[in-house]
Amino acid sequence: MNRESFLKHTLVASGVAFSAPFIRAQPVEADTGRGPGKGPCSDLRKVYEFVQAAHLDLPKVKAMLATDSSLIHARWDWGDGDWESGLEGAAHMGARDIVRYLLANGVRCDVFSAAMLGHTETVKAMIDLESATVDSHGPHGINLMFYVGYGGQTAMADAVLQHIPDRGPHCNRAIHTATLSNHVELVGWLIDNGATDINTPNFLRENPSRCRN
Repeated sequence: MNRESFLKHTLVASGVAFSAPFIRAQPVEADTGRGPGKGPCSDLRKVYEFVQAAHLDLPKVKAMLATDSSLIHARWDWGDGDWESGLEGAAHMGARDIVRYLLANGVRCDVFSAAMLGHTETVKAMIDLESATVDSHGPHGINLMFYVGYGGQTAMADAVLQHIPDRGPHCNRAIHTATLSNHVELVGWLIDNGATDINTPNFLRENPSRCRN
C-alpha cells in the first residue's frame, strides 16, 4: 500500500467523512490494513498449528516461536466469531507451564489467564476497572468462573460472584475446574455459595467425575 492509499484508509477508519462515490470507487487492495513498511501476514496454517499446540504441547510452542515470534499474538477463527489465541487455548486447558512461558515471551495478558494462575489481585483490579468483566467469556463461550476454578482462590471467586445475580451456572462451571485441580476448599465454597449442579459438563461435554478418572 502506498502512502496515499494508507492515509486514505486511515482517515476512513477514523471516521473522516468522504463522499459515497469516493468510497465506492476505491478498490480493496490485498494489503489493505497494513501500515507502511509492514511485512507479510502470518501463514494461516501456522496460526492454526500454533494455537492447537498451545493447548498442551510446550515443546512445540517453543519450537514454533523460535522460528516465528509473531505467532505469539496470532488468533485462530473457529467460526461464528469464536477466536482463540495460543494463550487462551492454554488457559482454558489449565496448562500453566505454557501460559507462563507465553507471558514471559511477551504475550498480552488477559483476565482469563490471570484467573487460571490464581492471581486474585489482578482479577480484582480488572473488575474494578470494569465490573462487566465478571460476565465476559473466553473462547468457546467459556465463562470467567471456569478459569477461577483452576485458580483455586475463594477470594477471587467471591470478587467475581458478588457482581453476578444468577450464581448457579457460573459456580457450576467453576466446580469442574476446581475439582480437576484438586482445590477441595474452593469446591466446598462453591457448593455453599450458589452451585446447583456439581456434574455440569465442560466444553468437551465431560463432567468432573469423568475427568478425575
